[in-house]
Amino acid sequence: MNGKWKKGAGILLALITCVGMAACGGKNREAEKAEEMKQAANAQMAKEGVYQYRELPLTVNGGELRVVAGRNCTDGAELITNSEGGSAPELSLSVVKADGSLESEAFLTFPELQTDEIMDPDGNPVEIQYESVICRNAALTEKMVYAVGEISREYELDGEYQSDTDYYVLSWDKGGKLLWSGELELDQYQNDDAYSSMDQVMALEDGSLGILMIGDVSGLIIVKEDGTIQELKQLKAAREVLEKSPNISVGPDGSWLFFYYSDDWTRQYAVSYDPLKDQLGTPVELPETMRNHSEGSKSIGINGEILYVTSDGLYGYKLGDTDVKKKMDFINSDLDTTYLDSVLALDEERFFGVYEDWNDNSSHACIFTYVRPADVKEKKTLVYGCIDIEPSEKSNVIQFNRSNSEYRIVVKDYSEAGDYESARTRLNNDILAGAMPDILRLNYSMPMESFASKGLLADIDELIKKDPELGSMEYADNVFEAYRLGGKLYQVIPYFSVRTWIGKKSILGDRSGITMEEVGRLSGKLADQKQIFGGGKTRDAFLYTIMQYCGSDFVDLNTGKCEFNTKLFADLLEYAKNLPDSEQGAGLDDEYWEEYWNTYYMQYRENKALLLECFVREPWDLKTSMQGMIGEEAVFCGFPTEKGNGSFIELELSYAISAKSANLDGAWQYLRTYLSKDYQRNLIEGDGYKAGIPVWKELIREETDAMTQQPFWVNENGQKEYYDETYGLGDEVITLEPLTQEEADGIFEFICSVSKPEYGDDTVMNIVSEEAGAFFAGSKSAKEVTEMIQNRVQLYVNENR
Repeated sequence: MNGKWKKGAGILLALITCVGMAACGGKNREAEKAEEMKQAANAQMAKEGVYQYRELPLTVNGGELRVVAGRNCTDGAELITNSEGGSAPELSLSVVKADGSLESEAFLTFPELQTDEIMDPDGNPVEIQYESVICRNAALTEKMVYAVGEISREYELDGEYQSDTDYYVLSWDKGGKLLWSGELELDQYQNDDAYSSMDQVMALEDGSLGILMIGDVSGLIIVKEDGTIQELKQLKAAREVLEKSPNISVGPDGSWLFFYYSDDWTRQYAVSYDPLKDQLGTPVELPETMRNHSEGSKSIGINGEILYVTSDGLYGYKLGDTDVKKKMDFINSDLDTTYLDSVLALDEERFFGVYEDWNDNSSHACIFTYVRPADVKEKKTLVYGCIDIEPSEKSNVIQFNRSNSEYRIVVKDYSEAGDYESARTRLNNDILAGAMPDILRLNYSMPMESFASKGLLADIDELIKKDPELGSMEYADNVFEAYRLGGKLYQVIPYFSVRTWIGKKSILGDRSGITMEEVGRLSGKLADQKQIFGGGKTRDAFLYTIMQYCGSDFVDLNTGKCEFNTKLFADLLEYAKNLPDSEQGAGLDDEYWEEYWNTYYMQYRENKALLLECFVREPWDLKTSMQGMIGEEAVFCGFPTEKGNGSFIELELSYAISAKSANLDGAWQYLRTYLSKDYQRNLIEGDGYKAGIPVWKELIREETDAMTQQPFWVNENGQKEYYDETYGLGDEVITLEPLTQEEADGIFEFICSVSKPEYGDDTVMNIVSEEAGAFFAGSKSAKEVTEMIQNRVQLYVNENR
C-alpha cells in the first residue's frame, strides 16, 4: 500500500474536533499569561544548541577536504588532513588552538614506495596500465604520525584484466621528517580459505600503532615506534563482537569502544575494550532514540561522552543515562548542512568538525564553540512545525534566519519522537494545548477541513492580495481552487504536479474526459492481449488508483454526501476483479522487470493498452509521453469518471499559517518567498531535478512555449548550439520533435484546467479495500459490496464532520 495512506487519520480528526477558540476572550489576563509563557518557551527553544563556528585555513592541494586523524593536545588539537592525487599523497599535520587559530602546519610527504615487479608465466615483466597511491588510514601519538599507504596496480595478464594491491606502514616525527617505512604483509590473511580486511588503524596507549583486522582471521597487528611489525595478535575476547562488524571509536585517553547490534538488529550496545590486554568491559544497551537516528561514525568526547551526528545536529550520550542529549542544533546555529564528520571534542564547550555545505557540497573544517542562551541575540520567535523536513527547507529557514533582523524561525520536527504515529500524536497534543506552530508544514494526514472549521488557519488569499509584489502576479488559480475550503485558501503552495491518463486520439477521439462505459466500448479497438490501463497492475494497486483519482467524486466532505453505490464504482470493481491479486500473479517476477523497458511501454504504440498514466512534474513530461510512448497525437482524458476530467493536482510541499500566531507577519515574511518571482523562476531555471510546476502562471506559459523551439545550449563563445532531444524506448531511440504552437497551447490549457485535489483519506481507503475483498472472493455481489462501502463510509463521514 502506498505510504501516503497513513493510519489513524480518523482518530486525529476526532481529537481535533475538541479544539476550541483558545484566544476566545482575547484581552483577559489569563490568556495573556498563557501567550507570554508560550512565547518565552519558543524563544528558549531558539537559543538551545547554538554554536558559533570559525573555519580553519587547512591546506588542501585540490580535491575534497579529508581529515584522517585527530588528537587532543594542550589547548587545542592536532589534525592530519589528506590530499590525494599525483604519484604520491601528501599529509598535512596542523596544530590548531581551541579558539580556532592555526598554530603550525607541517607537510608529511610519501616517499616513492618500492614494489615488486609483476611477472608473466615466462618470467617477463608485465606492463602496468594504471597505478595509484593513496593514504588508507593515519593515526597520531604524542611523538609520531603513522600512516598506512596503499598502492593499487592494474594490468593485463593472459588476456584478463587484473589488479594487485600492496600495503605499507610509514612514520614521521611531528616536524614532518620521515622516520621509516616498511611493507605490510596482508596477503597471508586473504586467500581462498580465509579473508580478512583492514578495518581501522589506531594509536595504542604505549605509543605504538594498532592495525585491526576483521574477517576469518581477526586480530591486531602491532607496529612498534621503531618500525618493527609484530605478528598478528589474536583477540579472543573480542572475537564474538568483531564478528558483528562493529563501529569502533577511540577516546582521547586511548580507550576503545565497540558499537554493535544484537543478532536480530533490534538492539544496539556499546562495550569498552582494552586491545593490549584483550579484555572486554560490560556491554551497555544504547537508547532507542540513539539507535534510530544515529548516522555515520561515533566519537568519544570529554569524560567518555559518546558523540554522534544526525541530519539535524550533534548529540551526546553518557553510558548509563536513560536518553541522549542534543548538544548542537544545525538550524539554530545557522549551519546549512545535514552532515558533520571528523568530530573531535576539544573541551566541554568546543569541538572540531568538518561539515559539508548543502548548497554546493563544499567541505569546511571548523572549530565550533558553544554559545550560552543568555548570549544569543533576542528576536521574535516563529515555530516551524513539521513531521520530517527536507534539506532544501532547512536551507530556506537558515537563509531567512541569517537575513531577518526581527524574526527567527526555530524548527520543531515532531518526527524526532520516533515513528510516524508518535510524531503525529505529539503534533496533535500541541494543537490541543493551544500551541499550534506558527508555520505548519502540511502532509496528507492532517485534517485541514477540521482545522479550517475551528478557525485555526490564516487566509492565504487575503495575505496574497495585500502583498505589493504577489498581489500583482497571476497564479494558476486552478491549483489554489483545488485546495480551497469553503471558498478560502489556507495553504501556501509553491509548486505542484499533475497526475493524468492519456491515450491515442485516433482511438479515443477528441475528448477531455472518459467514463468506464466508454472505456469498455473503445477497448474493442485494441489488439489482442489488451490491458486497458497497461500491464503490471494488481487489484490493490488499482483500488488505490481509483481512490487517488476519484475519491473526491465518491466522498464530498463539504456536504457530507457519499456516492459509492453507483454504476461507475461497480464498473471499476468489476474491472479490478479481473486483475491479479499479487505481483506474482501479475507476472511481475525478475524476468518481467528485466524486460520492463523493452516491453512495457511498447504496448501503447502497439495498441495493446488504451490509457497511459502520466506523472507531470514539468510540461516536458507530457511531450515525452505523447511523442515517446504514445507515438502520435494524444488526448488528456484522465481516469474514468462521470464528472469531467479524471486528473488531479498532487502536492509535495505546502504550508499553513496559524491564525492565532502572535507573529503572523513574520510567518508570512518567510512563506511569501515561496510565491515570489525569484523562487518561482528558480524552479524552472535550476539545474537537475525539477521539484514541480511553478504556480506562477507566466512561467507555465513560458515552459510550454519553449517546447516549440529546437533546444540548444550556449558554448564558451556565447554561440547557440542546437541538438535533438531523444527518448529511449526499449532498444529504440526516438527523436522528439519541437511541438506545434497548437500542441503547446493544449498542454498549457490542460495543466491550467485541472482543479481536483489528490484524495488521501486512509480510513476510507481501508474500508474500500476490506469490503472489496468479499466481492473479489465471490462471496458478495458488486451491488452488495458497494452498498456496504456506502453505509460504512457515510457513517465515518458523519462522525467526523
